[in-house]
Amino acid sequence: MRPWGSVLLCLLVFACGEKRERHLERFQGRGALTQEKLEPLDAFALPENPAVADRVFLMSQAEVARRLGAHRSQAEMRYQMAGQEERLALAETDTIVTAQNGDFRIKVENDASGGYEAVFSGGRFYVKNLWGPFHERDTLLGAPDQFREQAFGAVASLYRLYRGRWRFQKLGLMRHHGRDAAKFAVTLAPGEPRLPGTVPPPPAPAGVKKYVYPVEAPPADEERFRDRLNPRDLRGTVSVDTESGALLAADLAGSLQVDEPDGGTIALEVSLRFLADGFGNPPLVPPPPASEVKPIPQRDTLNNRVLDFYFGKGFTSTLGPPAGVTAPLTNPNP
Repeated sequence: MRPWGSVLLCLLVFACGEKRERHLERFQGRGALTQEKLEPLDAFALPENPAVADRVFLMSQAEVARRLGAHRSQAEMRYQMAGQEERLALAETDTIVTAQNGDFRIKVENDASGGYEAVFSGGRFYVKNLWGPFHERDTLLGAPDQFREQAFGAVASLYRLYRGRWRFQKLGLMRHHGRDAAKFAVTLAPGEPRLPGTVPPPPAPAGVKKYVYPVEAPPADEERFRDRLNPRDLRGTVSVDTESGALLAADLAGSLQVDEPDGGTIALEVSLRFLADGFGNPPLVPPPPASEVKPIPQRDTLNNRVLDFYFGKGFTSTLGPPAGVTAPLTNPNP
């Protein structure tokens, strides 16, 4: 019986190891390019089938990587808003390089000197702002996928902004960096919005309060500015891969408008250029140099034992660690 017990123990250890690997792949994003290819989408059905259009233009970057393999994608988005007295403009460029082994590198930058870089290499994840060093981040909560999907959201954001009101006219077939693509002209579709508006946050349970004030909706949820946008114009072209149904290129521009209660209007001009290229490369993404990686600095803590004078000795120990401190403090109040 002892040999059979040893065999059973080995099988249990092996099963636990496989389960752990699948768990890590789910949260770390590893193995995305080695999975079976998805069923191709019919790119030629865009003019007649809105469901296909929703699949193509709301597709996640993880699905695009499975359909196209290793490649580079870059989106240049520009917003310009003008009201009666104020004007606001922002331009942003998002670049994602996906390697053959599932690693990726992200760079997001805008003309307001903001942005960040992120590298997922060998199961480890590093993030930096444009002017600082890299810091290694935990991967078990899905941070790599969150950063990647956020950087890839330009096309989906514009599609949702128009609530799916895109009309397509076939222009023909073309070659795009070695791949066959179907090219379409895009204009504003008539009728009512097809896609739902912004999903409202779940209501707070009765009687629940935040701090000493009732839970209130933020101004963005009350205004629902994006839901009140009325599309006025849309023009441009898109190219869709005929083999996989993934978006390969887009060059779009349009305008939207919001009517204010006081009789004024707010105009929003948008433009988007999207390009996917470099198919099949690179084989991997190297991690940042060790000299550019720094540990996350610990937050300074203050001596709050002065509160014991007012609330009694030992009161401070009931407050727990200061906000934002995750590591246990050996001596929080020297």
